Amino acid sequence: MSLQEESALGRRYGTSTVSKDLSQRAQTLLAMQVNGEPLHLDHGFPIRLIAPARLGVNQTK
Repeated sequence: MSLQEESALGRRYGTSTVSKDLSQRAQTLLAMQVNGEPLHLDHGFPIRLIAPARLGVNQTK
């Protein structure tokens, strides 16, 4: 399902910002796939942020 179709169904996906310091840490990742497959909307499509010292709920999907 496309992002436009998800939006039409009233589903919302948020965004967040990352400080320059956090973005430059080697442990900060931008994941585009999981197990070799593209991310699903529920898991952060198109890109999911994985960063140290951030609560899981704040790991942007």
